[in-house]
Amino acid sequence: MSEEKALEKVGKEILNGHLQTHTFEVEYRGEKLRFTAKKDTVGDSLDILVSVRKELLKRGLKPGEMQDVEDLIYEIVYLDKVLVERPEFLANLWECPDWDLLHRIFMEVLNWANSFRQAREVR
Repeated sequence: MSEEKALEKVGKEILNGHLQTHTFEVEYRGEKLRFTAKKDTVGDSLDILVSVRKELLKRGLKPGEMQDVEDLIYEIVYLDKVLVERPEFLANLWECPDWDLLHRIFMEVLNWANSFRQAREVR
């Protein structure tokens, strides 16, 4: 393999590795909490949507009935799917003591994920 091809291969591996995970910190109650999220796949997205529907039905709700609750359920299910590293006290996100903390984590991950998605052309 030529030096140029080898360098190109290493560059792609580094770039792909960078795009696959995102490590960040969130300050909470004077502590810096460390998280790592993975890039979601199409399969992950489908699993997330199905899980949200199941969680709504489990609580006796229909989709769109209580949008705030549905949004929170989506955030929890999404984070549970994509977070590959999180503090021990957040092992079970359903037991998180602070909705705002979950939302801050969700927005960090969502902003990262959206940063490399291509906009669709409007026709």
